[in-house]
Amino acid sequence: MATDTIVSDNTAASGGSKPPWWMGVFEQVLSSQSTLLSAEKSDVESDRALPAQREIRLLWLPAVMENLDRLPWGVDAWSSEGAQPLVDGAVVRLLFLLQDFLPPDGPAPVISPTWDGGVQADWELGDLYLELEAVPNGPTRCCFVDERGQEPFEEEFELQGNEAALRAHITAVVTAVSGTC
Repeated sequence: MATDTIVSDNTAASGGSKPPWWMGVFEQVLSSQSTLLSAEKSDVESDRALPAQREIRLLWLPAVMENLDRLPWGVDAWSSEGAQPLVDGAVVRLLFLLQDFLPPDGPAPVISPTWDGGVQADWELGDLYLELEAVPNGPTRCCFVDERGQEPFEEEFELQGNEAALRAHITAVVTAVSGTC
């Protein structure tokens, strides 16, 4: 289960639009990672040897990394509101949250910087919206809006203690993208 920690790393990457060195390392580690999966055996298959592991490819990772590459790295006041430069720790936290909560074949979110040096991932699918925001000095925040039914539903919450709610909302997004809703 993911934990929500406060990021106190206030050092922004230098070098203008060039992303920090850790992005390449993170991409290599996650894309080559193998995850152990427990294989469920039915009564009929109980005598057969089933593989206990398979490699998991995070299909959303290339799009997320490409999106991160376009963010305003190391730029002070990148917006007219005097936004802070991106904080490496907030970006790393968001990437690990995506790894923990988004299925390997789930839809890639749009990644955007926030005014306080944080970063957010969001999925917008017409009447369905989910946002996951990692900030430099504070808890991860989530927002989910579903206006597909008779009664619109909106929920804003901090991640800590609400991991099941985030999983349920991500499942709703994945289901909507796959067209099985």
